Amino acid sequence: MPCSSPISIKQVWDQIKGSGLRPHAAYSWGLARPCSLCVLGSMDDLLLAVALRSQLAADYHQAEMELGHRVTHKLSMGEILAGLRAARLEAAGDAKVVPWQMARDHIAAARAQAVLDKDVKP
Repeated sequence: MPCSSPISIKQVWDQIKGSGLRPHAAYSWGLARPCSLCVLGSMDDLLLAVALRSQLAADYHQAEMELGHRVTHKLSMGEILAGLRAARLEAAGDAKVVPWQMARDHIAAARAQAVLDKDVKP
């Protein structure tokens, strides 16, 4: 049943804070959803999650190859991993070719690096 009185994201966070509950750690990593490799996640969230949880991403990639299905309807884990590798190369000044959707990928890689620089562990 739909909520008859929707509340804002700020109101949700205020209620969580007021209740004394601890939010899921993924939110402190900069993710919009607590499931890090969410099929509904944005490209930014997927790239950040892959940067933070590389072994889980490798497991998803392996499963994707074995099952013959993409992790999302638009992107394969291989494409997500390639985007992150390319963004890291570009950020390091080593990229010779700017691959698919680099502008958005670069922003996500920078977010991931900022989280990693804080020593935040997933």
